[in-house]
Amino acid sequence: MRIHTSLTDAQVRSLRPVSVTFERLTSHGSRSHVRAFDVLLAGSGNTGGQWGNSGKDGAAPYKAATWDEWGIFLGALFDADPAAKATYYHDGADFHWQTGDRFRDGALTLAGQHLRHKWGHRRTLTGQHEQHCQCGAVVRRGHLADYEAREGGNVFADR
Repeated sequence: MRIHTSLTDAQVRSLRPVSVTFERLTSHGSRSHVRAFDVLLAGSGNTGGQWGNSGKDGAAPYKAATWDEWGIFLGALFDADPAAKATYYHDGADFHWQTGDRFRDGALTLAGQHLRHKWGHRRTLTGQHEQHCQCGAVVRRGHLADYEAREGGNVFADR
């Protein structure tokens, strides 16, 4: 995942949850922020498959980070730098909206993560597409700014 931020390499490394490792963390230039990082996390997910490395090209296999492990890392990143952006998220507000505030202010710890989410799709009264897991996790599709524009900008007036 490409992350654009004003945080330093040391600051990004300090945000890593304890049982998660950086399979890759490389620094790059960014046109929108001070720097960018290409990040790949290893954690307690599957080895192989879509997200884990199955040992292709002579690489040693590793377990991919789970959705919650990525969320804990990205939640800490966006709490430290709300103006950061990443591959799927325009900024911290967008990340927290798309993930239903599951990772805001360290609300979820590794001990509380759900290793195998079973997502069920539903459409809200406002027409927003969401996926929900029995554990309470939410994934919203689209971006906060697009949703606010469609709803007249009053969706999160209480925040």
